[in-house]
Amino acid sequence: MMLFLHLFQHLEWDASLNCLLYVEDIPLVYYISRMCNPVPFFLILSGYGLYAVYTKSGGVKPCKRVSNLYVHLLLIYLLIVPIASYVRPDMYPGSLSIFLKNVTSWQCSYIGEQWFFFPYIILMIASKWIFIIFDKFKWFSLIGILVIVWMGTVYILKHFNGDTLSSNMLFYNIFLAAFMLPSFTLGYMANRFLWVNKIKVLFTRCKKGTILLPIILLVALCLFRCFVPNASIAPYFAITFVLLFAQIPIGRNTGKVLTYLGKHSMNMWLIHTWFSTRLFHGFFFDQLKYPVLIYVTLLAISLAVSNLVELMYKPLSGFVSKIKC
Repeated sequence: MMLFLHLFQHLEWDASLNCLLYVEDIPLVYYISRMCNPVPFFLILSGYGLYAVYTKSGGVKPCKRVSNLYVHLLLIYLLIVPIASYVRPDMYPGSLSIFLKNVTSWQCSYIGEQWFFFPYIILMIASKWIFIIFDKFKWFSLIGILVIVWMGTVYILKHFNGDTLSSNMLFYNIFLAAFMLPSFTLGYMANRFLWVNKIKVLFTRCKKGTILLPIILLVALCLFRCFVPNASIAPYFAITFVLLFAQIPIGRNTGKVLTYLGKHSMNMWLIHTWFSTRLFHGFFFDQLKYPVLIYVTLLAISLAVSNLVELMYKPLSGFVSKIKC
């Protein structure tokens, strides 16, 4: 979803593609990209998973997780920034100050898609206290908090441009963490209130519709999102998608593929834009032309670099695993 969104969300790029399917002179891939909202999905799954860790062990050990993320980010930079410096020496690496701001994600001038990294670190560090506080509330109170925070942050983003908000990076990163909190909370609530199991019970009562019904609803949901571009519904679309997808039986081989992609998802997020947008945009859109070919090529390159990063990380994993907090 993430790669698809960043490839095909811009109509000015899509104009250069050789597309087979159109909707009123607009490439179908543009509409499909509207349902690819990676940030809410990532945050929902993170909230779900971190709360599972919290309930089992009483803590999340954020230092270890933060160290793991930063080591991966540094390794990606060590691989890609030299290439970027060769391809676009006018932009990369810039001054030492610019490099340090990017490698810490304090300010993301290298690739804008890295904006989520530092606010997510804030959320992860604060997750234990978020869970302690939110565990005191009933579900309807949490929904109220979620809606207020989400609508408030969306309103601010719509009425103030990024340059205004980012004039103070400390405020901006904390604000972005608040912007991400509602999606994170939905994942937490799905775990705490056992939404997946409760919905499964409802589908089980349908008997013949146990497998087919969630698939039909999922397809309908995706079609709805493709033609309703309002960004404010993104978290609600994502949680509904996740809950429906969780009802569909996944074959063993498909499960292996999804698990493999899942392990590389963070790396791919931090890698793919370098190639598709910042460094080799002309190659992808002017040379490959066809959406399927563009998508598969970017997926393959991102996975290849991610595997290389994991190979480099292996000698360092023992050090990271020893971090206690």
